[in-house]
Amino acid sequence: MSKASNKNPQDLFLTFLSEGKWMFNKGEYHQAANSFTAALNLRPGDKKCLIGRAKCYMKMGRFENVFTDVEETLKDDKSFIEGLYLKAEALYHTGNVEQALVFHSRGLKLQPHMQKFRLGAQCAQQAIEDTAGSEKDLSFLYKDERKNNQTPKTDKTNKALLGKFYHDKKFLEDLMKDEELVGSETIHGERLQDIIQDCLTSLDTCAKLWSLEKPVAPQQQKRRGPSEQAQFVLKSLNEIDNELTRGNAEASLKKAKRAMSVVQTWTTEDIPNKYELLGSLHSYIGRAFFILGDMDEALEHHRTDLQLAERCKLPEATSRALNNMGVTLAQTGQFAQAVEFWEQMIPLVDDGLEKAWLFHNIGSSSLNMKQYEEAKHYGIRCLAAAEEAADEKWQLNGNVLIAQAELKTGNVESSVSHFEKASSLARLTEDEAALGAIQKALNEAKQLLPDGEHL
Repeated sequence: MSKASNKNPQDLFLTFLSEGKWMFNKGEYHQAANSFTAALNLRPGDKKCLIGRAKCYMKMGRFENVFTDVEETLKDDKSFIEGLYLKAEALYHTGNVEQALVFHSRGLKLQPHMQKFRLGAQCAQQAIEDTAGSEKDLSFLYKDERKNNQTPKTDKTNKALLGKFYHDKKFLEDLMKDEELVGSETIHGERLQDIIQDCLTSLDTCAKLWSLEKPVAPQQQKRRGPSEQAQFVLKSLNEIDNELTRGNAEASLKKAKRAMSVVQTWTTEDIPNKYELLGSLHSYIGRAFFILGDMDEALEHHRTDLQLAERCKLPEATSRALNNMGVTLAQTGQFAQAVEFWEQMIPLVDDGLEKAWLFHNIGSSSLNMKQYEEAKHYGIRCLAAAEEAADEKWQLNGNVLIAQAELKTGNVESSVSHFEKASSLARLTEDEAALGAIQKALNEAKQLLPDGEHL
């Protein structure tokens, strides 16, 4: 978002949408929700953004917000599949298992090939029967005879909770390791990776719900009840995030500072992950200062977040802090320093979409610094990562970045070629605004070709 001011509304919308997807995949649900909200401000009612934000709210446990966004997607089309699925999941997670079963069954009737509806319906049915005290056995889609003699303690807990679904979960997890399989699509155009992940998410949700009904072990039962400190932390983080999501940076900052003053008085015996929590609070404070325009304060708190993340050896928190440092520095025009932090993120990044976003940020900063060979290098890496993630939007962005760098170094033919590829991708994704801008740049580049080489 650091270069938002240089983009037209369509480009800005796509940037926010892509950042939302990336942040969600990374597990930064509050930041992802912010990006989807920003995109919705530019294009109200966009279903992709509404579904994306609803998924974030689901992860954050803000089910009232989930229902609001989902109902908006179903307003004009009651059979909108993604809306039906999220509504069913939200109903299930809030304990309305009978209604969840109704919506999962409705989705299954509309799309019989979608296994996530089948699994959701079975989980809902299981919950209903457990509540009624039924011992009826339910069959499931997959069977797996494999055994693991060295099951970790947490895995044993999952096994106790999931019962017959445990082997199905292990089977799905094994499928996710097959890169060729998860990269393919069904005849209906769905990515198998998404289908399998939805099934795994449903099983995790089942385990969480059943954990409230099924005692696992006396030792675990004793420790299940949240302490006063834990209740305070959960309540504070939720309030801080809510304020930030609504764009109320000042209120978020005030709540985060208040929470930090309390947490700092605790010992690690009171709350073992004290320093991890302090890092999260510094991150919130840094983001609030960023929104308020105080970049010096933002940098100070993001730097502290980074130090705590490295001290606690938390890769995800380290990546978060490095990214926030980069974004804040780039916002103030300190592109060289921003690139230094973003480059430190590279070994921590595995997801293809996240790689594409990161490489594009580094490449764009290099372009701003007139380091055209570096910009081209990272444009190529962005394009490769986007192709790995099968994301046409970031393939488009990668091609445009390469084209811009090539044009600056006098490689006009290569520039024209990449602008043409970007133009084709814009048509493929029906991105009219991007198509117009790319076509204009393409025509200007063609004018620089030697006589007789352009139409």
